[in-house]
Amino acid sequence: MIVAILLFTSPVQHENSAQVLEIARALKSAGHRVRIFLLGDGVYNASAHLLSDKVETVVGEMQSEGLEMTACTTCATYRGVDRVIKGSGLGTLEDFTEIVEGCDILLNFTSEG
Repeated sequence: MIVAILLFTSPVQHENSAQVLEIARALKSAGHRVRIFLLGDGVYNASAHLLSDKVETVVGEMQSEGLEMTACTTCATYRGVDRVIKGSGLGTLEDFTEIVEGCDILLNFTSEG
């Protein structure tokens, strides 16, 4: 099974990133493929600038987990995200469309609450 996740919130101010990380870990351990697309402030989840040697961060854990993440190029450019973590890449809404068309389930994390 392929599960796509749309993540629209920042790892700094929202719990969604930690929830997505836990869901992705569980799905991967059950043998499923997880593809994450990052839009809006969600692109910060792939920002190499949020890695730290001093404290564990959600971004660092996502990199360690080897999650398959694609950050919207336009959103990243507007937010100054110019370096992404290993395993992540930049893409377009066409890439998001391909991800959605190829998935069995789509989970949407666009707001707190």
